[in-house]
Amino acid sequence: MRTKLLAAALLVLLLWPVSSYAHLYDYEYVGLPFDWFNGSTYTPADHVTISLLTNHPLSFGERGFAENQSSEMVSFIMSDGYQTMNVANTGFCQLQIFDGLKADGTPYGWWIWLSDTSDGTGNTVYSENSVDGSYDIGMYGTDFGRNFNDGTWTVSVKCDPSPVPEPTTALLLATGFAGMCGATWWRRKSARR
Repeated sequence: MRTKLLAAALLVLLLWPVSSYAHLYDYEYVGLPFDWFNGSTYTPADHVTISLLTNHPLSFGERGFAENQSSEMVSFIMSDGYQTMNVANTGFCQLQIFDGLKADGTPYGWWIWLSDTSDGTGNTVYSENSVDGSYDIGMYGTDFGRNFNDGTWTVSVKCDPSPVPEPTTALLLATGFAGMCGATWWRRKSARR
């Protein structure tokens, strides 16, 4: 009887879910080509693109500096067709998601700004959609590119990395199994005496 109980318990433990799934939320923004530009760097074909990878969905009222959102931001990349910036190589970065989210999970309002100077006046990629105006801007020195219409957001959810056993859960199961085996062995040894 004890052997059957031990076998049943072992089967339950083996079938118990021990995998950890990390759901990542990949937000992509593609702005419209610049309809206003000045200087030699930008052309009307250049436009702002944004890639935000988070480990939880964006939500209403998430405001603050991106570098302080380490538990939320996995990666943060912006380009204006001429320069590409991320949190690691900028002196100033800010991410604000506000005004709520659409049914597909993408933001109604946002303010995203990366700059290679701490005061935000240097080479800059900037996108905003808010009540007081909507525009994407690229700035490299004295050259500017702008569009006063917001582009399109998309969001996809993926599971990455592939499921792997959680070390603490696997250790707990192994300890429990070893304990059951030890208890069965001890009972059998005591019964033979």
